Amino acid sequence: MEECRECPVCQGTGCIPITGGIICKLCDGTGCVLEDFPRYRDEMTEEQEMLYVSALYDLYESHGFSKPFWSCGGDFAEYIDKPFKVVERVQKGEGDLENLPMWNIEFDDGNRFNAHPDEIILKIMIEHGYKKSDWSPSGACVGIRELSS
Repeated sequence: MEECRECPVCQGTGCIPITGGIICKLCDGTGCVLEDFPRYRDEMTEEQEMLYVSALYDLYESHGFSKPFWSCGGDFAEYIDKPFKVVERVQKGEGDLENLPMWNIEFDDGNRFNAHPDEIILKIMIEHGYKKSDWSPSGACVGIRELSS
């Protein structure tokens, strides 16, 4: 496996292969996607950004999805703490590239919308203030379909 040379957190021990390179599961990709990407997305070419977004999808999905939906900004308040299923990744053209990664999710009432990682990825939700007491990391992926890239 290629060494994770820019990752001060794991120094290569947490790296996994992804589309277009490798990424670190321990540091959430902060400086660890190995395609010599510029540090900031606005400095990337479109091709670099598409590879970067692909790496982010792989990384977030490796963490697993939450059982309930949540929004730190209070968006879609009627759906907070409601179960959902992931329908698909949002592709370029369905959403602006700079807003990706996002996933199209569906609720029991049939309503669908695009969700960001801080709304449906448990690890990221917690980092943004999610404090629900009855979540279970081992059950984080219950009820979602396998995604095809």
